[in-house]
Amino acid sequence: MKALILLAFMLPVIGYAQSRSLAQFVTWQPKPGLEKQFEEGYKRHLDWHAKAGDTWNWYGWFFVSGPRAGQFMDATIDHAWGDFDNPVDPAGDHADNEQNTVPYANFIGAAKLNAVTSLSRPGQYGLRSKYMKMITLQVLNEYSATWRIRNLRNRVEDKKGINFFVTYKTIDGGRMDHWYILIGADNWADFEACADAGDKLLDSGVFKSITSETLLYRHDLSRFPAEKQ
Repeated sequence: MKALILLAFMLPVIGYAQSRSLAQFVTWQPKPGLEKQFEEGYKRHLDWHAKAGDTWNWYGWFFVSGPRAGQFMDATIDHAWGDFDNPVDPAGDHADNEQNTVPYANFIGAAKLNAVTSLSRPGQYGLRSKYMKMITLQVLNEYSATWRIRNLRNRVEDKKGINFFVTYKTIDGGRMDHWYILIGADNWADFEACADAGDKLLDSGVFKSITSETLLYRHDLSRFPAEKQ
């Protein structure tokens, strides 16, 4: 009996310790006329990660709609919190960034987001889809927000062409009341399933603001060490 009681107390701790829900998103603004140089420089920086033995996955996208159109965003996802205590060679990473990306783009910001697994349906290939819709929510009421997001997920997650539906909450590097819904599809036609997402979410008592942007996935600006590149 004592062993069972001890196990009951340990299970939440074990689950917490093994959680791999943390992600880091970084945004860059390529300098005017230097967009191609930025892409080539970023590829060299990914090569540095490979040579340094980095085992993390890296995704790359360009915003193609909204006020951030033209900006580049990269992300590394599915991490335990402790992973960020041991990134590969931080000094070398910084030095290579200074050489290969900083000359061609302005650093906008970095944020750590935590996936809300109960409001998500990850894709078979992570966040890889040709297009990714990013819905940014400024949340006023977390309980009601959870209910509304769950209803939206239940309505669209199994629609043909929807590859993933992932909800994140800001942990660091931004407004703590900002949540993000990421929806992946390979064709614009597939996004019709969530065309009325704003109508389903909009409520002045739950969300202060809702914005939608679309990003284009760039496999050539991404890296997955466990797979053949």
